[in-house]
Amino acid sequence: MTGCPEYSDFINEYALGDIAELTPDEKARLEAHLAQCEGCRQELQSTKDFLDLIRPPKDVEVPDWVIERVERNVRKAIWRDNRLRMLRKVAYFAVAATAAAAAILICLRAWEDRLPSGTPEVVERPSEEEIFEQAAGAQTSFGEGTTGPSVDFVQTEPTLEKEFAAITDHTQALALLQKEFDAAKVDSLIENFRRVIALAESLGERWPGSRESVDALKLISRCYTEIGELKKAQDAFFSYADAMGRDEAKRGLAQGMSEEEAAALCEQATVAVLREETSRLFRETDYTSTLAFCDAMRTRWPGKEGGLFAQFLTARCYGDTRQYADAEREYRQIISADPTSKRAMRARQSLPVILANQGRIADAVDMCQELADTTDDRQMQAHAYYTKGCFVMAMGEEHYTEALQAWQKVLKDYPDAKCLRAVKGMIAKLTDKITGHMAEKTLDSTVQE
Repeated sequence: MTGCPEYSDFINEYALGDIAELTPDEKARLEAHLAQCEGCRQELQSTKDFLDLIRPPKDVEVPDWVIERVERNVRKAIWRDNRLRMLRKVAYFAVAATAAAAAILICLRAWEDRLPSGTPEVVERPSEEEIFEQAAGAQTSFGEGTTGPSVDFVQTEPTLEKEFAAITDHTQALALLQKEFDAAKVDSLIENFRRVIALAESLGERWPGSRESVDALKLISRCYTEIGELKKAQDAFFSYADAMGRDEAKRGLAQGMSEEEAAALCEQATVAVLREETSRLFRETDYTSTLAFCDAMRTRWPGKEGGLFAQFLTARCYGDTRQYADAEREYRQIISADPTSKRAMRARQSLPVILANQGRIADAVDMCQELADTTDDRQMQAHAYYTKGCFVMAMGEEHYTEALQAWQKVLKDYPDAKCLRAVKGMIAKLTDKITGHMAEKTLDSTVQE
């Protein structure tokens, strides 16, 4: 027996116990439902049993570096929940982080039997320099009471900080930091990102005014994004974008532009840089960071190109994360602000799916027709009728004829439509379905007679 889908998110959160983020109303609603639904009670118990399996042993002290890694993943998940109310994602992120910590702790417990008797002392991990200092005077043990020969360790490679300090060219310095950033993304340790941040900041101090000092701001922003400190990530990247905008304005002034033209060029270039980065975050499905950047752009450029782009991308984030009511709100605001704009047309294109996912098929059909009536783009009109036919067909057998009419209109009025092949496929599929229904009815009628 399985639980009710509409209560699944609440159950995942409820199972977390003291750290659950349910509101009092949500908790009361769920508990009332649990009293009546055996399936949901079983799902809740299964979730609790699973969480019990991955919780770390209470008698093991967890090293700080383990806690730090777990907190990083949970921090980003909690921010996402506060922004999108995606309870299931928070639960799953927390479970994944806890499972990683539990795996490490199991290894620690396995080594306890090999340590001397007594309470094992858990210490912080030493730095690289401390490791080399300790290793230089260490001796290798070959058994109880037996000491092997001394082993001299020679540090063949300098630490990152020493290597960076030895570099005299700012291009090489930035390349080194980019390499370290790529490596840090693999091991996901916060301290490695912070080392890159500190050195990137010092690059700007050593070579002020260089292009590399500006590019270092972008690298700093991406480090902060990786560790979940989104406000600092925004600040750093906006500084980078502003610097790029000012460079464009300087070039414009040098070419004879007026100050007003140069200012407009500066804003245009700044927005372009931010659009590129925000779109990259969206393509990587980092919706948390995407929404954070979009919020900042909408605040800075309300009603202007930068803000309108951010609003449309915000709507897409909500749609991809199944926040359909929020997505609908954003799309309708875009349409209301400028009904004939290209962005409004794209919003009308996206809305039918959003409405259908809320169970509002008839509204989705109406939005398809509105798009077909509003746009002058023939390809968009053809696709609107194709989509309309699909939603009409989903309304039931009594609407099949209406669906065929929408698709036949595409064949007749839009012979060059890109969706023509898909339309012909749907017509064939629906025709077979109608024929099958007619055959079944004929057979039933014959049997009854």
